[in-house]
Amino acid sequence: MTSKLKLSINLEPYTCISTTIGELCIFSITVGNQIELHSDLGKPISECDPIEYVKNLTRYICFPKNVLINGKYKPEKPILTSKDVDCLTNYDLEQISKSYIQNNEYLTKELILKRKENEEKTISSEYGDVKLPQGDGESFIDYLTRAARIYDEKQMSRFDNIYSSFPKITAFSSPLEGGINNISSLGQSIRKTLDGIYPSHSTLNTLKTPDINIADLEKSITDSARKNEERRLAPFNELNFRLDQLLDASSQTVNFLVSANEINTRIAEEIKSSSDESTKLTKQNIRLTVFVITLTTISVITPIYTFHASNSDSNIQDEKNHRYVEILSNELIEINKTIGYSNSALQSENEMLKIKSKQQETEVMELNIKIEHQDKRLKELETRLKRSNSHLPKSQPRSGRGDGITPVTSPTPPDMRFSASGG
Repeated sequence: MTSKLKLSINLEPYTCISTTIGELCIFSITVGNQIELHSDLGKPISECDPIEYVKNLTRYICFPKNVLINGKYKPEKPILTSKDVDCLTNYDLEQISKSYIQNNEYLTKELILKRKENEEKTISSEYGDVKLPQGDGESFIDYLTRAARIYDEKQMSRFDNIYSSFPKITAFSSPLEGGINNISSLGQSIRKTLDGIYPSHSTLNTLKTPDINIADLEKSITDSARKNEERRLAPFNELNFRLDQLLDASSQTVNFLVSANEINTRIAEEIKSSSDESTKLTKQNIRLTVFVITLTTISVITPIYTFHASNSDSNIQDEKNHRYVEILSNELIEINKTIGYSNSALQSENEMLKIKSKQQETEVMELNIKIEHQDKRLKELETRLKRSNSHLPKSQPRSGRGDGITPVTSPTPPDMRFSASGG
């Protein structure tokens, strides 16, 4: 399972509805929340009762209106408890399911990839027609559960196919196989680096100034103030160190994505080259077949003509010649049939190569879209980290009289929330 970085993003609700437990606002679900949801279920969606699944999902997508951040943004942690969602009626769950599935088209519609005809030849995506319609008499609770189950199974199958294909690749050139193996090992290295950055992130979320013990002031006012200041700044120093590590990891990840994009492009080029080569060989085979048929026909006609010219007055020889021509004609017919079968097989193989080439090209396009999206997220993360790093407090010179204590203030740390989640 690949590690992902999640920066807290302000999400606004799709809509707000009135329920038996008050007004609830409905939001989208994050990758981290999806992992927690699967953990709460403890089993695949296919084994869950639809009511059970929607109730567990409600804890991560529904929030009371009075707890929203700044009155409109989604909180980081779920607010509703299991007892709260148990109080919801089937009508409430039906309205929640209807709103959620109508605002998440990826569950029911087909994703269409389009290549723009411009200089950069960028790829865009949009949702097309509904591929998973609601059944007659099917409730929105059952419809949402069925769509979520199918999407989850499709995603797991897609990831398994992608990751399992790398160790088995032997059809590409040696340099390209080496590049693919390097990309795979580089991804694992970056994951280990990120795992080492985040174990202690929870200790950096809450910073507080240590209490000053009045009884110890008589011993050493200066030493006590210095130690308190060092303890106060220690979390900030740790945070600065973690940010530097995270920036390095982000740089490595960007390089990884660029390399992966190059590998995908080379894969597509080799597949296309193989298809072109197959087409070329097919054409050469057809030309060679026509040439062989021509030579065979000439070699058959020449002795017949010579023999017939020298024995034109002999009826017996004419019969022999006629039989000989029939035998040769039958042989030519069999040769033509064999050539036809061979050409059909070559044409079928060529069509299969073209279909496989188009499928590989589609997968490469999907990977490129994911890489571009991840690249944008990483750039946004790096910008936010640099901005937050510039706000870290710096040590200020202290001044005061010998008979007093210089007050030590604690600056309000920037509100940064980072979490690591697997996806």
